[in-house]
Amino acid sequence: MSASGSPFGRHGLGTFDAVLTLVLAVLAGLIVGLLRRPAGLHTVRPRVVQVGLLAVGAGLNALSVVLDGTASLFALVLSLSVLIAVAVANHRITGVAVVGVGLLLNLVSVAVNGGMPVRASALVAAGVITEGQPVIVEDPRHLETPDDPLPVLGDVLPVPLTNEVLSFGD
Repeated sequence: MSASGSPFGRHGLGTFDAVLTLVLAVLAGLIVGLLRRPAGLHTVRPRVVQVGLLAVGAGLNALSVVLDGTASLFALVLSLSVLIAVAVANHRITGVAVVGVGLLLNLVSVAVNGGMPVRASALVAAGVITEGQPVIVEDPRHLETPDDPLPVLGDVLPVPLTNEVLSFGD
C-alpha cells in the first residue's frame, strides 16, 4: 500500500474512498430493497443462502487491499473463490449467474497472471494519470507486462467518467 493509501499509488483513488463508496452503495441497495414493496401478491422474495460466506468473501477482499505480496494475492484468490461459491449457491436469483461469471473471470486473471495486471495506457485514458507520469501499482495489482499470460482479463477498460480502470470481470 502506498503512503496515500491508494491501490494505484499516489495517482489514483484512495482505498478509503473506494471502500466507503462500496459500503454506501451496499447500504443504499439494502435500504431500497427492504423498503420496496413486492411487484404483486404472487411475487416471492428470493431466499439468499450462504450469507455468512458472503461476509467472509467480502472481508477477504477488503483484506487483500491491506496486505502486501503473496498474502495479498492469497487473500484475493480465496475471496474470489468464496464469492463464486456464494454465487453458485444462489444461482436461481436473477443476475447472480452473471456476477458469478465476472468473479470467475477475475479469479482466472489473478491466478494466471499472478495478480491483476493493470494496463498503463488504460490508466491514462481513464484520467487516473497523465501520459509519461510514473505510477505505482500496489498488490494484488501490478502493471501489465509482456510476461502476463492473459493480460486481456486484467484492468484494461478505462472509465473516464469515474477515473477508474475495470476488467471484463468487473
